[in-house]
Amino acid sequence: MTTLKIEDLIELLSVAPQVGATAKSLSDKKIKTLFLEGLTGSAASVLFATMAQKNLLPNALFILNDEEEAGYFYHDLTQMLGNEQVLFFPSSYRRAIKYAQRDAANEILRTEVLSRCMMIDGRYLIVSYPEALAELVISRRQMDERTLSLEHGQNIDTSIIVTQLREFGFHEVDYVYEPGQFALRGSILDVYSFSCEYPFRIDFFGDDIDSIRTFDVTDQLSRDQRTRAKRANFGIIYGITVFGLAERLDISRGEAKALIDGYFASFPKVQTYMEQAKEQARQQGYAETLFHRRRYLPDIHSHNAVVRGFAERNAINAPIQGTAADIIKVAMIRIHRRFKQENIRSKMILQVHDELNFSVYPEEREQVERIVLQEMEQAFPLHVPLVADCGWGDNWLEAH
Repeated sequence: MTTLKIEDLIELLSVAPQVGATAKSLSDKKIKTLFLEGLTGSAASVLFATMAQKNLLPNALFILNDEEEAGYFYHDLTQMLGNEQVLFFPSSYRRAIKYAQRDAANEILRTEVLSRCMMIDGRYLIVSYPEALAELVISRRQMDERTLSLEHGQNIDTSIIVTQLREFGFHEVDYVYEPGQFALRGSILDVYSFSCEYPFRIDFFGDDIDSIRTFDVTDQLSRDQRTRAKRANFGIIYGITVFGLAERLDISRGEAKALIDGYFASFPKVQTYMEQAKEQARQQGYAETLFHRRRYLPDIHSHNAVVRGFAERNAINAPIQGTAADIIKVAMIRIHRRFKQENIRSKMILQVHDELNFSVYPEEREQVERIVLQEMEQAFPLHVPLVADCGWGDNWLEAH
């Protein structure tokens, strides 16, 4: 059985006389009504997609019988033309208008469609249905009120953006996968707008927008994947063996070896750092953090390979883990100072490695989160920005 690609089908149909005749009739301003017969199933969407692909179709509004038919027609068109050229204009109501159950996501989508119609330079196709078109179009003032505009370098508190997104009907999730969602992880805010095929990633440095870019949702790592990657990363840097990595990640030794080899092939400067750290420790007799705190390593010159290897791993480890320990201490001091300055009653009660645990009054939750994330992320300037996460719960386990 031969499978025909959509591109090939469009190419075949583009030379069909019926397609040319339909395009000519649509462009004839004298023709007010045009009836097309025999277009069953997806035939109509294929016909119009072919005309649009070959620039034979002007800007068009397709009005289907109801929301379900419109949804199928829109899906067919987007499969052939993509999301940039095809727009869906829904009703503002989740159910029939008479029930008056407004859907915030649909209200936003209506606004986005109108905005894009004014911004798109070229052809676009709008798919809708009578119930949606029967509603009054919102005013430009209302549209502006429902539009969130951000730009690089802008100074704005993330809590303000989050509040506005919630008012717009966006749902907060761990990772965004569909329009109408947003995710806040430390200084990174992901927003999946209805107006773009890809979600936006907004990076903050303090309250300043450091960058805005789009990304593919399939590139996101789950919490479990990030944990495994973190374990592998630290294990390899600290000289873990193939056997040790296989045990830690519960994978075969072959997979562990391939992971280690691939790691150094992808990040050759890591290997360079490890060798330089050992050599510097041999020359100085100690390893040093970025805050110039020293760890003396008298065994770095030992003739015993096991003892020397332990000292070499410490020479690699101390500048990294020692600097991390210094940074968390700086963050703790600054958080304690901010709490006193802003009369926060909540208390910092525990530090475990790079985590801080707080006992927080419910009414101080947003303020505490803002202060803690700011001070943890800005404790020390690095080329790679520090990113902090936060979790909430009745106990430490729930907060994770």
